[in-house]
Amino acid sequence: MSANYPYILAKVLRGIWVITDAKFQAIESVLASRLASEAGAQESGLRVGSDDASDESTPRFTGRTMIIPVHGIIGKHCSLMEMESGACDLDQVNAALDVADNDSTVDKIILDIRSPGGTITGIPETAAKISSLAEHKDVIAYTDSECCSGALWLASMAPSFFCTESADVGSVGVYLALLDKSRMLEDMGVKVNAISAGKYKLSGASFKPLTSDERAMFQADVDKIYGMFKAAVQLNREVPEEFCEGQVYMGESAVNAGFCNGLVDDLSDLL
Repeated sequence: MSANYPYILAKVLRGIWVITDAKFQAIESVLASRLASEAGAQESGLRVGSDDASDESTPRFTGRTMIIPVHGIIGKHCSLMEMESGACDLDQVNAALDVADNDSTVDKIILDIRSPGGTITGIPETAAKISSLAEHKDVIAYTDSECCSGALWLASMAPSFFCTESADVGSVGVYLALLDKSRMLEDMGVKVNAISAGKYKLSGASFKPLTSDERAMFQADVDKIYGMFKAAVQLNREVPEEFCEGQVYMGESAVNAGFCNGLVDDLSDLL
């Protein structure tokens, strides 16, 4: 098994996500498929993976405007395999923001967003960096496809946010999925003898149900992040509370809900 898989599995099984449910389910499905295919490849002696990955993470310039791509599932300190699978590493986004901040020839920054969101780690910090940059440079968010959940958190830091008519925007919510395999193990006649120290050390372990205290602890974490997310959405525009319950809106509906400032045909129209 690749050395990266335990890290990715931990993200999926125990991480707190700000992502659309459909994309999270897709991640689980793809990960299961990759695990199975790598196991088969190792048995047959085949090599899994590619030396070359298409790179959509490189900023580009148009005159005094810097276009920073935020494409893919958002993560922090992403591995090579995650990047090859289409992840968006916040480390690269932050580095691009720093370049834009320190380059006196850059007057305008466009965040070109195509993302369903991702894990929570790093998103508040990158959002703060975008907000700080917007205090002295023109920062605009734009999407022609999808800007949801954690990606919307980032886009909300831009004083101006535009989308195309068919783009999806929204999904203000927080996601934590903990797998409970206790009944399955019981049916299989498997008993786990867990030895631990610390009341919450095994919280969320898949071989046992959650206790009420554990559920309350996880719910408190999710509620806290949800509150931060909603506050971020309200920073530069007014979005009624009823639109911040996980719904996704297309184009004009996203503008009417208050998420976006207006519609454009494409990036050239925005420029």
